[in-house]
Amino acid sequence: RVRPPSTSPEYLPCIVQDDKGCLYAVDPVTRKQIGCGGDDKAGVFICLELLASQPVLKAAFFWGEEVYCKGSQAAGPEFFEDVGYCIEFDSPQCDIVSYSCDGVQLFEEHGAFAKMAVPILDIHGMNRWQNHPYTDVAVLKRRFDFTCINLPAGYYYMHSNSEIVNMTDVANAIIVGNKMIEALGYKKYPFTHEWGYIAETDRKTTGLVLDYYGS
Repeated sequence: RVRPPSTSPEYLPCIVQDDKGCLYAVDPVTRKQIGCGGDDKAGVFICLELLASQPVLKAAFFWGEEVYCKGSQAAGPEFFEDVGYCIEFDSPQCDIVSYSCDGVQLFEEHGAFAKMAVPILDIHGMNRWQNHPYTDVAVLKRRFDFTCINLPAGYYYMHSNSEIVNMTDVANAIIVGNKMIEALGYKKYPFTHEWGYIAETDRKTTGLVLDYYGS
């Protein structure tokens, strides 16, 4: 049979929290676990919490990130005129940080931004530096000259029926976001990546250890 639209209340997934503090979704009809949309809902929640706690902050929630970042590609440049740096929360798990994305290096490895941010990340266990396929910061880094970074949002098993969100990891991400903003302040950290596509397997780093796609 054809099911009613997913917005019908009786067909909205039930969100369950287990004894470890992890959230997952259950189909209200079959009672089977289904995807909970932690990617990207966990990141959206983190950003909303940061907006509530920071006196000066702006956020962008782009449409179509999962379909080649159509929203960030089409976003008007005037919104970004006063942006000093961009922190995205779209990396999985609790410790994986994007060093580059879609072949684009996101920040200057030995620059002022990294010197302020990396110690905070280390303290909070965010120290698995990886090269990632794509997300909105890759588009923003190509389009603009401010530094970007992509941090973990506490979701696991993305895009599957086994997806969960660990709320302890989400809380840690909120703490890290607040600490980074307080440390970096309200100033611009410019960084212009090498124009053109940087092959993931060719990206080299001297200070941060990559654990994915080679180092």
